[in-house]
Amino acid sequence: MCLIPIPDRQIKHSSYQPLLGLYRHLFNVYYWLMAFITILIVSTLTACATLGDYEERVNVTITDMTPLVSTLMEQRYLIRLRIQNRSRQPLTIDGVSLDMSLNGKAFASGVGNQNVIAPAYGEAMIEVKVSSTIFGLIRQIQSFQELEDKPFQYEISGNLSTPDSFLKVPYKESGEIDFRPLSEATKLR
Repeated sequence: MCLIPIPDRQIKHSSYQPLLGLYRHLFNVYYWLMAFITILIVSTLTACATLGDYEERVNVTITDMTPLVSTLMEQRYLIRLRIQNRSRQPLTIDGVSLDMSLNGKAFASGVGNQNVIAPAYGEAMIEVKVSSTIFGLIRQIQSFQELEDKPFQYEISGNLSTPDSFLKVPYKESGEIDFRPLSEATKLR
């Protein structure tokens, strides 16, 4: 298909014949390049649109926090997380990262490489070893003294790594613990 309307009688013995072939070749390359770029853009947008699905299909909560062997400068904890899969497909997890904040201040972080499978509309438990420093602990003691009668706030966030996708599944959970009923019970005694 020629885009340049040149009558055949002018082209037969003309010096433009090689140039016309070059134009045709460039048009074909341009056509396939534009088709490839269009497919690439559509694929990228589709992949980005599915990211929101991961955030909604996973709920992560803390079930237990156990102190491990610690030193003066570093405190270690074993945190057990419950992963709820709210999807029709099972979720295979081969790694997790965790950052914990207490009262709005960074407290501990850690990673784990435990392999678990959360079945469709099911739950799985995963363990993460986290570390905090003496400085983080001192900051928490200071903020705990400033709380007075306010509830203690916590937040965990991180990513779940899946071998099924090159994307990470982000999660975030926050809440508060109210120590006031405990302090009121000790005042009554």
